[in-house]
Amino acid sequence: MSLKPGTRLGSYEVVGQLGQGGMGEVYRARDTELDRDVALKILPQAFAADPERLARFQREAKTLATLNHPNIASIYGLESTPDGRALVMELVQGQTLGDLIRAKFEVHSSKFEIIQWAVPIARQIADALECAHEQGIVHRDLKPANVMVRDDGTVKILDFGLAKAMAPEGGASGSDVSNSPTLTAHTQMGMILGTAAYMAPEQARGKSVDKRADIWAFGCVLYEMLTGARLFKGDEVSDVLAAVLRQDIDWTALPSDTPPMLRGLVARCLDRDLKTRLRDIGEARVALSRVNDPTAQGSMAQNSAGAISQGGLGPSAQSGFGAPASTARLALRELVAWGLALASIAAALGIWLTRAPVTAPTASAVVRTMIPPPDGTVFDFDITVGPAVISPNGQLIAFSARSRDGRIQLWLRPLDSANARAIDGTDGASFPFWSPDSRSIGYYSPGRGRLERVDVAGGAPVEIVKAGFVRGASWGPDGTIAYDASDSGTRIAVVNVAGGAPPRPVVEGGSPRSPWILPDGKHLLYFNRDKLRIHVVGIDGTGDTPVVEATSSAIYANGKLLFMREDTLLAQSFDLSSRTVSGTPDSIARGIQTLLGDPRGVFSASDTGVLLFQDGVAGAATSLAWFDHDGKRQSLVGEVGTARGVFLSPDNQTAVIGMLDAEAQLSLWRVTLANNQRIRLTYEIGTNDVSSFLTWAPDGRSIAYGAKRDGKIIINRLASAGGQPERLFEVPNEHTLGTVPRVTAWTKDATTLIYASQIKGGLWKLPLKSAAGAPLTSIPFISNAFNAQNAQLSPNERWIVYQGSVGGGTVSGIFADAYPSGGLRREVADRGTLPRWSADGKSLFFAIDNQLSVVDVTESDGSIQFSPPRGLMPVIVGRGFSYDVAKDSRILALVTSETRASRPLTLVQNWLATLAAK
Repeated sequence: MSLKPGTRLGSYEVVGQLGQGGMGEVYRARDTELDRDVALKILPQAFAADPERLARFQREAKTLATLNHPNIASIYGLESTPDGRALVMELVQGQTLGDLIRAKFEVHSSKFEIIQWAVPIARQIADALECAHEQGIVHRDLKPANVMVRDDGTVKILDFGLAKAMAPEGGASGSDVSNSPTLTAHTQMGMILGTAAYMAPEQARGKSVDKRADIWAFGCVLYEMLTGARLFKGDEVSDVLAAVLRQDIDWTALPSDTPPMLRGLVARCLDRDLKTRLRDIGEARVALSRVNDPTAQGSMAQNSAGAISQGGLGPSAQSGFGAPASTARLALRELVAWGLALASIAAALGIWLTRAPVTAPTASAVVRTMIPPPDGTVFDFDITVGPAVISPNGQLIAFSARSRDGRIQLWLRPLDSANARAIDGTDGASFPFWSPDSRSIGYYSPGRGRLERVDVAGGAPVEIVKAGFVRGASWGPDGTIAYDASDSGTRIAVVNVAGGAPPRPVVEGGSPRSPWILPDGKHLLYFNRDKLRIHVVGIDGTGDTPVVEATSSAIYANGKLLFMREDTLLAQSFDLSSRTVSGTPDSIARGIQTLLGDPRGVFSASDTGVLLFQDGVAGAATSLAWFDHDGKRQSLVGEVGTARGVFLSPDNQTAVIGMLDAEAQLSLWRVTLANNQRIRLTYEIGTNDVSSFLTWAPDGRSIAYGAKRDGKIIINRLASAGGQPERLFEVPNEHTLGTVPRVTAWTKDATTLIYASQIKGGLWKLPLKSAAGAPLTSIPFISNAFNAQNAQLSPNERWIVYQGSVGGGTVSGIFADAYPSGGLRREVADRGTLPRWSADGKSLFFAIDNQLSVVDVTESDGSIQFSPPRGLMPVIVGRGFSYDVAKDSRILALVTSETRASRPLTLVQNWLATLAAK
């Protein structure tokens, strides 16, 4: 139907028609209630005659309306028309990407200009797709005509998910097949749905599709932006579909000076094999953000290896983005040959039984064994656990595993046994590391705030040194231990295992991570997180020298430096005398995990030729679950990805969680607890950051949180419905040492926030009112000498509790003080973190190691008393406030997801033989 200007649909008045296509007619309209322009998409009349399709569309539209991203055109609602329904959408001013591509190439822009123009647009598209994919929404019809670019360069993707929402039963495709509207046709396998020129091969065959269909379409769009020509053409729709399925891709059409990373990215997206196509659009976003980084390009160029050609696909990189097509076929033949050889060996030796003991390999055999986690546990390797490690003698594996109720313990698995055993007294143990003689295991104990060691033969854990949060350590041949003291200004320090002298700094400042002492005992490797490279430095702190570009930590074994670039494990020859690399790095394995929240690869090796790693999606997912006040589980809200912290709204209907993406970038999301519906609230990327600690406003309409943006340390206020954050306060650097502050309390009258530093503790009040025009000023409240943080106000606001250092050490306890006066500090518990009050103020909860505990609270005559703590339930620690307490004293907590089992470990014996074969 056609709508004339002036036609009213509810509060919307039609202004004029904007266009039409397979998804319906689009009109510009005026929202007379909110005084804004909108777009009305009039759905095809077939909907009115099909109640089932209309109901399905309404359900899908509700899901699409939850998408909240600056690069996705918003859906405002549905309106009834005389003949059907109209979708009310954000009106986006600008040009379609298709029009811009034609304009760019008509004026003969330089190849350099084309690349510089295309990359920012592609990055925004990838960011929008990532947001949708995280919520399980696939576009299914991505094409230049569905991408608008505003005059300021902002990208807006249109018709997100409508291809699935409309799901028509049939219909013609239209005449312009090279850029046809949404196409549908029946097949024996299902339904073809999308636009012919941008369909993924599996989509064109009528098979079910997932987010990888969007990744293929993204590759088509990116190719078109770089070349000015559509990739797949034809006079008829059938011709286009045939080209999608079989046509060789002309890689020579890409500009000759296309950066290798960008060229390889297009190839990975346009891989016809679903198993080797780019797995996650977030990887594309990261690659695009580094295209213009010469360091990254050099790294990728050096990291490139042979590619597998899939029916003329071309350079789909095996160990990085980009590789010449001539190398691709050779690599394929080699991989097939080695795959058959390994399969024969595996069949002969019977080694693919995952729980079978590991047998000694022959001198030349490459033996792979899959090692599952112990029963009832998962390999939830992340910043709170650390990776599994193989002993120097190659006979034992040490790892921390998390039970499904959140308990973490250190485990030991001999290679000649099918069973692993838990080591007593190691609750909460993380980041294990071996002694050179393989007789002892070192690890970090967060509950006791120290590095410890335990003998393999048995016995109680022994303290090595008091330490804040440690993310990695290494044990040298003379008893020296180097560790990453990541909660202090000294980031890498050394101490002797026998004690005596206090810790001594080796590398101070910056972002060094994961030390590894070399066999000479006089030098160590570390990963420079800021510069993305491996350094070597003397144990005495002298001679700090960069060695090789990398994206994660490095270890030394068998004369090789093992490190990662992106998700590829590489080995490069390393000379111990000159401490330099030589030759080019060899690819060992792809798809290797990196610890979520920290740039350390999940791999280990010994000088005996044994390699251990874990591939697959990093980190086990977490879920939200309700527990009663006694710690008994009641119900499951649902899976929430890899979450860091949960904060209940005042009405207990929603919660805000911090969620890590595949690149360990944290963002804040709002969760509706009734249906586990999630909406993303923050979009800090790159060097910007947000804290996973926050507080709700008393009225529930906004949250306050710490952030880092453009080098500034700030406190933001953000509407709980989403939108643009308001910068409340720029925190002086001396208060935080450059780290994002933890904002954890907001007074009932909404006048004051309380925040603390992540590193140099101390509580500060931030009054939210000041003299007219004057900037806000924070006021010190509790001295940083107490390392106070994670403060919580009692419901009557007479008391404040927080976690702080006990006796000036690194062990955290729970303390209480009077509020607002202060000065009455008293100890509630000598161990504990993450305190929270019950709604009536009669109970105080906090975590001890991996156990949630509670104390009874009694007030009288201006004093306060606390009972001894009693344990309630296991709780995941190290992920921020992993629980919250509701008004009815129920507990909402993060738990390890039961729907996503962790990947097994891969053990490779005689892995050096693979290098010899290459």
